[in-house]
Amino acid sequence: MSKIWIAFKHGGIIPATIAGGKEKRVGPHEPVEVPEAYGQHLIDDRFAYKAEKPATPKSGKGAKQDPAKAARAAELAASIVDLKKAVESASDLEAKTTLAAELAAAEDELKALEAA
Repeated sequence: MSKIWIAFKHGGIIPATIAGGKEKRVGPHEPVEVPEAYGQHLIDDRFAYKAEKPATPKSGKGAKQDPAKAARAAELAASIVDLKKAVESASDLEAKTTLAAELAAAEDELKALEAA
């Protein structure tokens, strides 16, 4: 059974049948691994978005990631997914150009945030 990483936009609950035991409460933008079919269902219904596997913290100084920075990165990732869909579905050239510029800016900001 393949699995994917997702994050809920506003937090959520993974049912016990999916979590394997007790239901699991997940905070907003907190990555969680779920079966692919269940995760894709949540993504399609816009309750969640595809997330990256959380990086294992490096030992030593600065090992913890700033929570505000992590939240902003998650917001940007969700925004990028939505902007990509909007660019694909836009029929007006002017709207498509504006959305593409917003998408590029969001991707650049996310790269800068991850590099810092």
